[in-house]
Amino acid sequence: MSGTIAVRLAGAADRSPLVELVTALTAEYGHPGTPADIERGVDRHLLGQGGCRAAVAFLDEVPAGLATFGILFPGFGPVGHGELRHLFVSRPFRGRGVGRALLGFLARYMRAEGATRIDWTAGAGNTGAIAFYDRLGVGKLGDKVHYRLDGAAFDALAG
Repeated sequence: MSGTIAVRLAGAADRSPLVELVTALTAEYGHPGTPADIERGVDRHLLGQGGCRAAVAFLDEVPAGLATFGILFPGFGPVGHGELRHLFVSRPFRGRGVGRALLGFLARYMRAEGATRIDWTAGAGNTGAIAFYDRLGVGKLGDKVHYRLDGAAFDALAG
């Protein structure tokens, strides 16, 4: 690993790096949005008063990755637990310690907030992410079923 990695909880000064990283993330997953949609989402969900937070990583002061997350309560017992939605490192920065730095930051942040664990999912076909988590010694859950409410079922329940 070379270079200096800095990770921080995203704030208003990080709007441009967040927009850049979310744009790269959504394009990589095949769900690109318009620039206006991404800016609106960053402002509302990551920098607004919503329950989603973001940590942003820089490698030599260049935006390199982000994690979006929240703390849910109650979690495991009468304490909160972390939910990681996205851990994303831009392609040029992969394999340079950025993902590990983001997860380390989240673990310290969550512990300071009273959480005792972080849960997340990874796509079964995302072999790079799975190998990364395996190298970190992260446990896989075999006792959970992952659900998604969308499309017609979402519309029906939303009324």
